[in-house]
Amino acid sequence: MLRRQATHRVQYSSSATNLTDRIANIVMCYNIVDGRFHQRCRHFKAMSTRRQDCMRHVCLFSCRHPFDCMSRRTCRCKRRMDLPILNPIRLSPTRCPDCRTVWG
Repeated sequence: MLRRQATHRVQYSSSATNLTDRIANIVMCYNIVDGRFHQRCRHFKAMSTRRQDCMRHVCLFSCRHPFDCMSRRTCRCKRRMDLPILNPIRLSPTRCPDCRTVWG
């Protein structure tokens, strides 16, 4: 049985303006996923993940969120993170390992 890892589709752009515009519109905490982008099949394989803090007290994931707020049932803080940003730190001209096993 073939076991597949989670893959993400990503549009790789050489200009940093798209990434800068995306970061400017973020209002919650988010993850930055560093990984390898396979150009032939356009799959992204994660290598490491780090969290970026939004520094807002109304976000449950932020370091500025008050500790006593979590004990209350009436906490109306944001409980969701924003979508992760995929940061390709390695570019590979070949297919990913999953596509190589399927397509040869």
